[in-house]
Amino acid sequence: MQSYIQKKPSVLPDTHVRRAWLLCVALLLCAVCVWGVLYVCDSFSSQKDSVTAGAANKVDDTTSTPVVVASGSQETSMHAEPFLSVVQNGVITDCLDGSPALLSSPTVPTENLSEDATMLQMPDEHGLDFALTQQTNTAATGTNDVDYSLVVPAEKEDFVNQEIGSVASDQSDSTNGVVLPTQTPVHIGDDLQVVWDDYLIDEDETTATLTLHQPTKRECVLTFDDPWEGDASDYHVLFWDDEMQLYRMYYLGWNFHDILNPEPGVQSTAKIKVCYAESEDGITWVKPNLGIHSFNGSTQNNIVLMDQYGYDNFYVFKDTNPNCKPSEKYKAVAEYLGPSTYGSLHIYTSPDGYRWTDRGMCFATNVGQFDSVNTCFYSSKDGLYHLYFRNKVAKNGFPDFRVIRTATSPDFFAWSTPVDVQYTDDVAFQMYTNNVQPYYRNENIYVAFPTRYVQRSEWTENFDFLTGAAFRKARMRYATRYGLAITDTLFMSSRDGVTFDKFNEAWCTPGPENGINWIYGDCYFAYGMIETPSATEGADNEISMYAFEGKWTDLLHDELEEESSYYSTRLYRYTIRIDGFAGYRAGWDGGSVVTKPFTFDGSELKMNFKTSAAGHVYVTVLDETGNPIGQYQTTELFGDSTARTVQFDGKDLSALRGQTIRLRFDLCDAELFSFSIR
Repeated sequence: MQSYIQKKPSVLPDTHVRRAWLLCVALLLCAVCVWGVLYVCDSFSSQKDSVTAGAANKVDDTTSTPVVVASGSQETSMHAEPFLSVVQNGVITDCLDGSPALLSSPTVPTENLSEDATMLQMPDEHGLDFALTQQTNTAATGTNDVDYSLVVPAEKEDFVNQEIGSVASDQSDSTNGVVLPTQTPVHIGDDLQVVWDDYLIDEDETTATLTLHQPTKRECVLTFDDPWEGDASDYHVLFWDDEMQLYRMYYLGWNFHDILNPEPGVQSTAKIKVCYAESEDGITWVKPNLGIHSFNGSTQNNIVLMDQYGYDNFYVFKDTNPNCKPSEKYKAVAEYLGPSTYGSLHIYTSPDGYRWTDRGMCFATNVGQFDSVNTCFYSSKDGLYHLYFRNKVAKNGFPDFRVIRTATSPDFFAWSTPVDVQYTDDVAFQMYTNNVQPYYRNENIYVAFPTRYVQRSEWTENFDFLTGAAFRKARMRYATRYGLAITDTLFMSSRDGVTFDKFNEAWCTPGPENGINWIYGDCYFAYGMIETPSATEGADNEISMYAFEGKWTDLLHDELEEESSYYSTRLYRYTIRIDGFAGYRAGWDGGSVVTKPFTFDGSELKMNFKTSAAGHVYVTVLDETGNPIGQYQTTELFGDSTARTVQFDGKDLSALRGQTIRLRFDLCDAELFSFSIR
């Protein structure tokens, strides 16, 4: 200091310089003070921008007035499960009002919030400070009365509107704000609703178990033992013809032995033919003499199509397109075996289902494999024809892994680029046939019964234990996979025709060993299903479907001396409960099925269910947030019915028509298959 004083006259020689120096120091000190004040104010302002709804109304009119996102009250059990969830970026997912989750999130237990309107603040990546508050009044009743709100800074209102809702007026509060979004309600009209997929089932709220059911094998309805038929007669397709008042069936007539060893001078069934059968009830089938084509000098046969080359399949359907030409009322797709386009997919049209015209190639072999049954139908849902066929791709270590492909067309002649069918899980199986079809009880639902192809890598001793080992070894003379492959049937469904919900367990297995099953060719189900009377007199109808067995047994006809019918395929009828391919089941401990929010057009609830003698079902109508509506709960329901009318204290659902609701089915030793509101 002394040194400084000694030098001071020489450094600051006059008064003006000293004044300038003091002014700079003062300005610097003022800047520091202003910065400190601004910092404190900004922090205070940020806190104010994240206050509760009540506090929001007290905030001064600054540049950032908070906007109420949601508010309300709810009475909850003190011992209830935690009900407040928030995602990491600040977006509310499971709010107190029951708003559904937008994203998965950690749960925040209510006990982490104090009773003094404590704020739980969560800044997110977008700079939003969400504030949740609850005020708890603990009563002797053991309940919490919760008041809650969610606010955001006003400058983020546009972002919030885009991300989590639209601006609306809160009826319980004078403040305009942004309401939390709910799941978009599904409008079901009066359509049947099945439970096979997650289309209308809230899987997060459902505790019952989805269970697959197998069909029951019934009687043999057809034996393909005519000279133009045989042990390879397959790929059956059937449908109801309302004009003829008949069920009509098309299938291939051929014998594998004749293809491998044709007898000189005899017309060989190597030229695969298209044959025809019909039925009035779906149970008794006949093969009429059509008199259309000559076989071995006679037209007394049921051959509907044949030429010198033959067909590897022939899928027929009756066109339901209202704009369809009468001359094209019946349509078909088939793999044609002619030399110029061998193995390609051709399309055919007919005015009556008997006389057919080849309309040319639909797809060449560079886009698919067409040697299993290809399916096609017209969908009124989108006004398009949907085609399904097989392809081979390099997948899962296989150079030729079998997959299903699909394409669409507005007119049946010009087709889109095919795409592979997708699944909602990542479990991949080889699919041979596809059997995709609209479900006859709701054509917005597509069901499929594809053949699953399973090929072992080598012969093991287990093959020796299977009955019919001799047939298997005989088939291996021509191709190793004919002995190492086994097939069964899966069940899957779709709402868009491209992505399918698939059960990985078999829907139908080859069944008990009988000497000619458990081979490649088992469980090939016919396309189509028929509603038939139950085998139990007086019971509800059931669904009949068909599958053949006995494929390629004639390979041993020189080694075994049996009746000729032994070397013929046979078509068996199978039955299953209406809508009963799968259902949600709960055991004695109970479980529930909860729907997503939906609106409806009908008034009367119909339910397809079954219980044990001691089991039951209760049905409760909920609002879109999951809260019960009034007195809309049934008394105890028990029994076994495919269409039970459900009443709510003597009321139907007509008063709730146009409102968004959910349904909760509480099950005890019971199963739910489907429902409708009509």
